[in-house]
Amino acid sequence: MDDVKLFAKKEKLKLMVSVKKLNALTSLRFVAAALIVIHHSRGLFGFGEYLLFPFQLDQGVSFFFVLSGFILAYAYPNLNGFKNISRFLLSRFARIWPAHVVAFLLLCLLFPSPFEWYSLRGYNPFLLAGVNLFMVHGWIPIETYFFSFNNVSWSISTEFFFYLCFPFLIYRWKQTWMIKLAATFLLVLVLIIFCDLVHVPQYQTGLLYISPLGRIFEFVFGMTICYIRSKIVHRIVCKNTIGTFIELFTVGLVVISMYFSVYWANSLKDRIGMGGAEWFIHSGSCLLFGILILVIALENGVVSLLLSFPIPVLLGEISYSIYLTHQVLLRYYQWKSKDFVVISGWFTYVLFWIILLILAFLIWRLIERPCRQCLVTLWPKRCDLEAKSDDYN
Repeated sequence: MDDVKLFAKKEKLKLMVSVKKLNALTSLRFVAAALIVIHHSRGLFGFGEYLLFPFQLDQGVSFFFVLSGFILAYAYPNLNGFKNISRFLLSRFARIWPAHVVAFLLLCLLFPSPFEWYSLRGYNPFLLAGVNLFMVHGWIPIETYFFSFNNVSWSISTEFFFYLCFPFLIYRWKQTWMIKLAATFLLVLVLIIFCDLVHVPQYQTGLLYISPLGRIFEFVFGMTICYIRSKIVHRIVCKNTIGTFIELFTVGLVVISMYFSVYWANSLKDRIGMGGAEWFIHSGSCLLFGILILVIALENGVVSLLLSFPIPVLLGEISYSIYLTHQVLLRYYQWKSKDFVVISGWFTYVLFWIILLILAFLIWRLIERPCRQCLVTLWPKRCDLEAKSDDYN
């Protein structure tokens, strides 16, 4: 009997190890990060404020949230027991915190005393630094907090909230996914109504764009897409030509949605209110993002094949560091822009991208991976989740 139990346990671990990494989705992370970098480059390097307008490029953040829900549900379809949950949370913390700290320190290194800057404006810089480093600043719907220090790190705070919620969300997921999806969508509606009633622009941004409460629907929708994939992945077998057409068609729909999001939001403003328009502008493509993730994850076409090549995958691996450090470099360039007036804007922008990619690679290779491995080893190895890959975002 003991041998049977031991064999069953080994088979369970073998099954967990065999979770296939979806490389094409890793590559898509770089595409989303690049869109956000371009979005924040508007008005710099000689580009106009409306570079690629009306494309709503910052919807790349929405893509990250949907993809994160998909990947976590894919990698951790079951998460039961205190040990497994604790190790999961530690692995997630180890995944995002080291690079976040490095970006924070880089900001402090490049700029003269950001602590003094906040202090002179009447804020407590140590309080702001504390909530930032503990990754809870995005939970506070006050701009001084959620945009403190490295502005883009608000999304890391929001993502950290999703990680804390994930053990509860994934519990009995097959039986409760519809309820959880509907509940999180209802939460978004409540926040939209609240923002329309109070008419406070800061709350509108803080609750609908920044707060994890306003973005958790996107995360849960990603989990739902993963569940749908598990139901159809073995049933859908199509020729490469058809699969490629479906992939390209879905990409086209996403491009159209990102292009017309602002127009549609303004057109519907009288019906959905200012709060609804705010949410739609930043998250209105989330449903199509989920469909794109589903189509690419099925790996039936040339697009997913090309995205699985080593170089796109490597760019996807370093995309987290790209996202965290790009605005620090952009702000530094803006501060020192007078030193670059004799250099072509395009040349400077190419140089910026080269420096960004090298810096992101070094942080990923020398900080992210080693620190993640070191932090994860703090938890006892004898755990069902030991075999799980921590490479997914």
